[in-house]
Amino acid sequence: MYAFGSIIPLFVFAWLGPLIRKKCPEGFTLTQFVLERFGRFNQIYVSLMSIAYMFCFMISELSAVGNILVTLTGVDKLAPVICIAIVTTLYTGYGGLRASLITDNIQGWAIILLVVLSIIGLATSIRIEKSVIDNSDLLKSNSLGWQLLYIMPVAVSFATLFHEVSNEYYIHFY
Repeated sequence: MYAFGSIIPLFVFAWLGPLIRKKCPEGFTLTQFVLERFGRFNQIYVSLMSIAYMFCFMISELSAVGNILVTLTGVDKLAPVICIAIVTTLYTGYGGLRASLITDNIQGWAIILLVVLSIIGLATSIRIEKSVIDNSDLLKSNSLGWQLLYIMPVAVSFATLFHEVSNEYYIHFY
């Protein structure tokens, strides 16, 4: 459902992109489209919502990194999180979008390597006792499971749509 919810925005953007471009041929960003179509007040509202969303996204990423560091190393998470925020701000401020894209590519390759190593590790060292699975109620159908079939793709789709719109705003802004 997560993968399905992540794919839906691609189709939405493929459908909406040409429509927005037709209505606002000189527009580059969603906020510019909102300005031309709905006025300054709505443009400011969309901009503020994008900033608020990106702030929440940034805080969740930094706290996740901090929690991972605490779990793996036991260090106090505040100092590494502050260092990460400062370094990221510096290289993005100095190198702009290009520096951010380069580090994103490095992170992407690192994730691929870690996934491959994790698969190898799991395949060679994990033994699952099937009787434990059968005796648990975790795989039985329940109402929450059926609700999540709807909630998960909808939540992921709208979060991805809004995240991409927010990123597009910041790319134009900087």
